[in-house]
Amino acid sequence: MNLLKFPEKQKIGDIVSRAEYAALLIPSPRQAYLEEVCAQARQFGFAGVIATPYDCPFVLEQLEGTGIETVCLNALNHALDENFDCRMYGIDVSIKIGVKNFELSVPCGLIRDGKFDVIQDELSAMVEKVHLADGKTSVILEPEFMEREAMKQIITSAEKAGADYIRICSGLEKVCGSNGGRANLNSICFVKQQRSTPIAIKAGGGWDYAYLEDCAEYIDSGAERIDVGPRFVEQLKEIGYRKGDL
Repeated sequence: MNLLKFPEKQKIGDIVSRAEYAALLIPSPRQAYLEEVCAQARQFGFAGVIATPYDCPFVLEQLEGTGIETVCLNALNHALDENFDCRMYGIDVSIKIGVKNFELSVPCGLIRDGKFDVIQDELSAMVEKVHLADGKTSVILEPEFMEREAMKQIITSAEKAGADYIRICSGLEKVCGSNGGRANLNSICFVKQQRSTPIAIKAGGGWDYAYLEDCAEYIDSGAERIDVGPRFVEQLKEIGYRKGDL
């Protein structure tokens, strides 16, 4: 007996159209796996596929002409090299190959030292560069690493910079070994309460983050985009979901 209560088909279609496939957020995925993940994104019609800068060129090629976005996690919040010029250069290189969507980290060293004026300036410059290329940006919050007061400051900085989204959690635990947590109803509501503009919210969490039922709750709570992974795909297969089902 199936005890799970799935959302109705129309709701599932809405979830899928907001889903960013995070299955590539693992160490050094092989080409065959990259191909499989991109094929699944095309099969179900996800909103995007999240990838690290190294894998973005291949993902772009696989998704060309589909309307599915390649979403680039530009840097890690706990990267050893938090140099601003390096991060700007990385964005510039990715833009030149066709990436339009970027997840922007906030260096933890700047947060630790309370240099929120520097954070504001850096985010503004990165967002401007991406917007000039007709792209979109998300600013990453890591609730496990950041105090509430720091997150408030970063939300304000992201809004002032003109970012398109606040992303709750990068989901890079498997890549870098540091767990920044996962978005939940509490963190989504926190961002909603703190924002003063219509900046949208991404519920992040990594490569195998949420079930359909979770995604429905996150969207109802205010998330515009959601990380999904292999178990989400298995659910879609289990219920016989097809691209375009409403």
